[in-house]
Amino acid sequence: MTILFTDIEGSTAMTERLGDTRAQDVLREHAAIIREQVRAHAGFEVKSAGDGFMVVFSSARRAIMCAIAISARSPATAPAIPRSRFGCGSGSTPAR
Repeated sequence: MTILFTDIEGSTAMTERLGDTRAQDVLREHAAIIREQVRAHAGFEVKSAGDGFMVVFSSARRAIMCAIAISARSPATAPAIPRSRFGCGSGSTPAR
């Protein structure tokens, strides 16, 4: 199992620059991209808070491919969305 953590780089500065209303629009667009790619890579959203997500995958490969796909969607193809940051933790789970 691999856990993928994501967040938007500079989200506080983005909110200050865009204002609350536009920043919320950007966060919704960002969340849609994340959720689309999580589904496409067979992941499961554990939780989200603000601009961050915690997602679980059955393998490190799926998590990394998801992160690459998210990066490919922003900011180049969605210029309003700042870069995303990612962190992964991977390991086996004990059988019960």
